[in-house]
Amino acid sequence: MNEKAKSTIAILEYEKIIPSEGSFIIDEDLVKEYIVAYKSVCNNKKGLSGLSEKRLARKIAALNLMITLDSRNEKYECGFVYVIANPAWPEHLKIGMTTEMNDRLASYQTGDPHRKYYIKHYEFVLNRRETEKSILQKFNINIE
Repeated sequence: MNEKAKSTIAILEYEKIIPSEGSFIIDEDLVKEYIVAYKSVCNNKKGLSGLSEKRLARKIAALNLMITLDSRNEKYECGFVYVIANPAWPEHLKIGMTTEMNDRLASYQTGDPHRKYYIKHYEFVLNRRETEKSILQKFNINIE
């Protein structure tokens, strides 16, 4: 976590938005609070200009909040739902969930000597298990 992210967490703790110790729930309101606090740390007066910037800000906020909980050895339901692909098998996509995208991608690379797996898409979600289950059910994929 970089210094601006650490300062943002400190602001959230100081303002009692999150406790300085223990667990807290990551929800949409907290993600928004993080983004506002981060903008104040960066002295950023202008708003986010486009949807892609808002989505990126949401992912970064969520990631830093999850890192904070990880550092406190706390569990959480939020995370990322992803689609991983490999050009060697263009008709096959892997839909899954994780809290750490780089580690998950690295675990796939061990099965490909050319290391061609890539993250096609990922999204931060409030409940990674339920979201993954819902997506797989839409594709009629049995996860039992």
